[in-house]
Amino acid sequence: MGIFDRNGNDRTKDGPKVKTGPNAGLSRAKNADGRWREKRDDAGKPRK
Repeated sequence: MGIFDRNGNDRTKDGPKVKTGPNAGLSRAKNADGRWREKRDDAGKPRK
């Protein structure tokens, strides 16, 4: 049994894996049009 998102998609198989953060090891989320979400461009940078 995997971990599922609110749409019923299994987050433990398929697709690119999240490397860091609270969702590390899970598959990336998808956009509304079905593309894999990209990592935020400000991730890992210190706050101003």
